[in-house]
Amino acid sequence: APQAEVTVDKTPAVPDGSDKSDATVAPQGVESSSASSGLVIPDSEIKVTQDLTLHVPLVQATNGQAVVVLPGSGNRRCFLVGSRQANNLLRQRARRKSHILTRRELADINDNLQAIAEMEGASGEVFSRVAPVPGGIETDLGDEKNTRVRITAGKVEIVAAGSPTLFYRPPISMPMVRPADRGNLGLLDQYLNLAPVDILLLKAWISYTLAHPKLATTKYPILLLQGEQGAGKSFLCSIVQALTDPNTVGVQILPTNGKDLAIAAQNSHVLAYDNVRGFKQTMADLLCIASTGGALSSRALYTDADQAIQRLHVALILNGVHDFINQPDLAQRCLPLHMKPLSPSGRKSEVQLKHEFDGDLPAIFRGLLELIADVFA
Repeated sequence: APQAEVTVDKTPAVPDGSDKSDATVAPQGVESSSASSGLVIPDSEIKVTQDLTLHVPLVQATNGQAVVVLPGSGNRRCFLVGSRQANNLLRQRARRKSHILTRRELADINDNLQAIAEMEGASGEVFSRVAPVPGGIETDLGDEKNTRVRITAGKVEIVAAGSPTLFYRPPISMPMVRPADRGNLGLLDQYLNLAPVDILLLKAWISYTLAHPKLATTKYPILLLQGEQGAGKSFLCSIVQALTDPNTVGVQILPTNGKDLAIAAQNSHVLAYDNVRGFKQTMADLLCIASTGGALSSRALYTDADQAIQRLHVALILNGVHDFINQPDLAQRCLPLHMKPLSPSGRKSEVQLKHEFDGDLPAIFRGLLELIADVFA
């Protein structure tokens, strides 16, 4: 049946006010750090920064991060306070008032917004790419219209406006393809250099990963792709990412420390690492934490008592030529798939394969969503 495009009529989690583009959260007792530093600031500059601070709708996410929420004609947009997107929004609003924000002003505004969100902002869950909804999930397609796909028991719906779910879109995030009216997951098989049983396992991993948001109870099996050089391991990683969490980085090299891994995990639903040859026990432990969910802690900058917490929870794809998993705890969390050798006569260029796959992607994606809906039923 053709997919339905619906508008969900729900009360927003953040009050919009009379002017939806400038919902107000009134600060109480929040002072500018510049005011206490002895700097002389012109009255006009103070007014601009105060106006920007007062007229930004905020939510305090459950992880402690302040989030700017922008209502609109479709679904709402969210930006993390201090992110490049949020800073650009503040600069744009300042320019409308004929003012160019300095770095000091921007830092003051962000400090005040974080404090206001902690003390007075509405509290709510903010997700990236996949979020839970009653009876199913909602996926952010990441397009300019903020389109969502809601999947419940036996049903796939396009949500064009009115969704109460809050999604943060990382800077590296790319739009997912809009699903076709009719799905055909079988079209995926021709692009998979795997045995039939491994094709079944791969589809199970993809559907599971897309159907499970980052919640404390979610455990992501690590997808392990092994095969000789030229077996198409990197291309298969790119196919999986296109179906679950496309981004500008794509397949990358495994980082050497936990901090970099945690930063990457916070900006992705799925991470793919290429040509893994081996790693130390410390990295194996970090990959185990990423699979089941955890956090890294360190002392916050410029403080003696505060902790800086970095969440580490993400679906992982590792590929390599050799058998590089030799730690029992990590091996228990892996789903190994072995890619078949490619004969020279059966090879196609990656450019040709990508062109053909992009043409089939809308139908494949719709078929994947329908599979998830069937599982929910």
